[in-house]
Amino acid sequence: MDQHDDDNRSCQLNPEHDAYWQSRGEDERPEDWYERTHDLAFDHHDLINTARERLKNKTAYTVLPIHIIRAPFSLTQLQQAFEILMDKKLEKKSFRRRMANAELLKEVGEGKPEGGKGRPAALYIPAPGSEEHLFTRAFND
Repeated sequence: MDQHDDDNRSCQLNPEHDAYWQSRGEDERPEDWYERTHDLAFDHHDLINTARERLKNKTAYTVLPIHIIRAPFSLTQLQQAFEILMDKKLEKKSFRRRMANAELLKEVGEGKPEGGKGRPAALYIPAPGSEEHLFTRAFND
C-alpha cells in the first residue's frame, strides 16, 4: 500500500486567484512568498529553488497541471496553470492544438468554471489514462 493512499488532501491550482487577491486590495499574491525565501536558514532556499525547477521542467513534458487544477476547467484556465508552473507564456493556438491532439481531456459540457469570468466556455476534466501521458516535444521547444 502506498504511504499516501489514506491522504485525501489534494493540491489544486486555481489560475483565477489573482482576481481574488486584487479584489481584496492585497498587494501580495500567494506566489510572491518565494521572494521572501532568500533569508531562510541553512539550505532551505536552495531546496525551494530545486523543487521549483523540477516542477517547471516536469510541467514542460508532462500533464501535471491537468491533475492539480480544480475540475471542471476551461482551456484558458488550463493554459494559465501551465504558464504559472512553467513561468512563461504559451501561444494559445499551439497550446490548444497540442491538448486536442494528445486526447488528454474529456469535455463535460459548457458553463463558467469556478472563478471563471465572461461568457460560458467548454469545460473539461482529465480523460481516463491521461496521468501517464508524456509529450513527445516539451513545451520549451
